[in-house]
Amino acid sequence: SSHAVDSMRRRLEVFVKWAGESTAIEAITGTTWAAWHGWLEGKVVREEFETSTAQAYIVASKGLLTWCYTDREILDNLPRNIDKFKFEQSAKKKDFFTADEVSGFIQAATGQLQLHLLLMANTGMTQGDIADLRKTEIAKDFASITRKRGKTKRHKDVPTVTWTLWKETSELLKQHLSNHPTLALVTSHGTPWVWEKTDPQTGKITKTDSINTIFRNMLKRTGMTAKAGLRDIRSASSNLLESHATHVTVKEYFLGHSSRSTSGKHYGDDFTKRLSDAIAWLRTQYEI
Repeated sequence: SSHAVDSMRRRLEVFVKWAGESTAIEAITGTTWAAWHGWLEGKVVREEFETSTAQAYIVASKGLLTWCYTDREILDNLPRNIDKFKFEQSAKKKDFFTADEVSGFIQAATGQLQLHLLLMANTGMTQGDIADLRKTEIAKDFASITRKRGKTKRHKDVPTVTWTLWKETSELLKQHLSNHPTLALVTSHGTPWVWEKTDPQTGKITKTDSINTIFRNMLKRTGMTAKAGLRDIRSASSNLLESHATHVTVKEYFLGHSSRSTSGKHYGDDFTKRLSDAIAWLRTQYEI
């Protein structure tokens, strides 16, 4: 993907800058490789890098050297210790929002941000899903949204899901519906809430997430804290469904995933009804 390419490019830029832009690739020896690992290790020790970040730099730079050796035949040999150094990623406990925390965010939010947070809890949307939401995906009475998640629209086995909207979500969606010809929700400037552009000269990708910016401003204004990211509101709803003996069966459907046991095309009306019941139950857990 474009994001993966951009990430790889940025990591290689760091490696090239560290090694010296005028340094020939043939000059990368075992000693150089050990020093590169040592530099990254220093970053980890000083808590400037996570171990996963340092390992990503190792993988990117190793990939470059391997490509020069196997594909381009620029190198006669690889450093003998090229497979010696790596960073083991320590198990890190994932922080999740509780239902009370999500409810607090929703109650503290104003304007369109409150709608965004409701959509995340109600339908499992991310910022990107909200930015991609089309008017044609919203029922005429604003009672539901029917769509494939934007990130997976091209996959045939991903289901088209109908999420019933809570009364509060429905009313705010109707209130904030944009004048844009296709997009349901846009900023006050008429632009998508999340967008990215690629510099044609450098290939660098710049991403703007205005939903996250406004959310962070709300935290500063209210003195609230967030132990996880905005997309983890979606996870909070998923975790609640998983905790329920019956509603756990529609968790993957709620998230817009293909079923782990059957192809997404096998989802039917039964799942739509079961999901609607589960969403109604979620509302009680958030005390909306």
